[in-house]
Amino acid sequence: MASNVTKTPILRAISKRNYASAATLAQACADVHVKVLPNKIVIASADSAIPISRVSVLFKAGSRYESADHLGVSNVLRSSAGLSTSGASAFGIVRNLQQIGASLSVTSDREGIAYTLEATPDKIEEGLQYLVDIASKQVFKPWELSDQIPRIKYELATTPPQARILDLVNKAAYRTGLGNSIFVKEHAIGKINSETLQYFVRQTFTAPRAAVVGVGVSSDHLAQLASSLELSSGAGPEAPAKYYGGEERLEVPSPHVHIALAAESAGLQSKEALAFAVLRHALGAGSAIKYGIGAGPLGKVTADSKELLGASAFSSAYSDSGLFGVVLTTTPSNAKAAAEKVAKVLHGPVSDADVARGKAVVKGLLLQGYENGEAVVQDIGTQALLLGSVLAAPQIAAAVDALSTADVQNAAKKIASGKKSLAVYGNTSSAPYFDEIAK
Repeated sequence: MASNVTKTPILRAISKRNYASAATLAQACADVHVKVLPNKIVIASADSAIPISRVSVLFKAGSRYESADHLGVSNVLRSSAGLSTSGASAFGIVRNLQQIGASLSVTSDREGIAYTLEATPDKIEEGLQYLVDIASKQVFKPWELSDQIPRIKYELATTPPQARILDLVNKAAYRTGLGNSIFVKEHAIGKINSETLQYFVRQTFTAPRAAVVGVGVSSDHLAQLASSLELSSGAGPEAPAKYYGGEERLEVPSPHVHIALAAESAGLQSKEALAFAVLRHALGAGSAIKYGIGAGPLGKVTADSKELLGASAFSSAYSDSGLFGVVLTTTPSNAKAAAEKVAKVLHGPVSDADVARGKAVVKGLLLQGYENGEAVVQDIGTQALLLGSVLAAPQIAAAVDALSTADVQNAAKKIASGKKSLAVYGNTSSAPYFDEIAK
């Protein structure tokens, strides 16, 4: 009898159920309900019968809102999620969430921080009290913060160079605000104390700066959750984006050199944002095939290189600004030649075929992402927090279809004529300087 159990095609059955739930999820997320509560908290929900429900509480508390005297506080804040609150101990939070099979994660970037709870629909309500505690009842006990120092150091030590170079090019582009690093500086670890964290939370964790989103949860439940958050009504700090352009270099021991060349693009509130998303894949953003080189002008540059070379376009759209450019990794001996070729791509034309491929890739990635509930709640949360409204996947796909080749070419011309930002990470002595390629 036992052997018969092992022959049951359970993995096949799970796979079939997941395909069905993905279709249900995609259909549900075509209709997202958004409303603003009297206390100005934005709530957005996609209610559907799916295997895993997700609820996320978000705040405009990213690194752009850090002041000069507490740089890195958002990194420490992210690492402090799950510590004791005024309502539960750290051990109690972990134990009780595990008892109901739930998980709680936190992510942050330059714009905001998101606390996300995942659980089965019949258990999600039990876990919400701990989500509320972690998102709005922090106490930041000094001895618990001290215990986090080794983990923060480990996270910084294992940060990939690709993330470092993107962080560095933002510094070159914006200097402060959006230029603030998402990583705490090594010398500041252990110096950001409870008082600093509490002050930052009081300033940024306010109702007008918050959003509550859910997938597989009704709007009424989200409204109740939002009402239970103990948030003040303050407007909090503002950090308008101001693009400067320039150069940043960071020398670290490395056999490779990482270079980013970028210019200002468009923010999420601009209709041009989608054009830059398409332009990214039109130029080339890696290969869809394992060990492949990738298509587009950047793929050709990579294929023609006699040295080790990897090049990919990137597009970062923030609420009120954006950054578009190319990141490349190569050997020190090839750095200057590769950077010059990449710079030519940024100043070169974009063909109809490249635009058609870019639109197809953007739509494919968008719709594939909506098969994943985690990606859905992240996308809905970002829109609700930064824009106060939500466009569902079918609406975004239709907007991508409506883009013309001229729209994408105009975006390319804006990058070609815009003031450049250059960042170099690794073996910087071999890399070209700003005046050599940022023309």
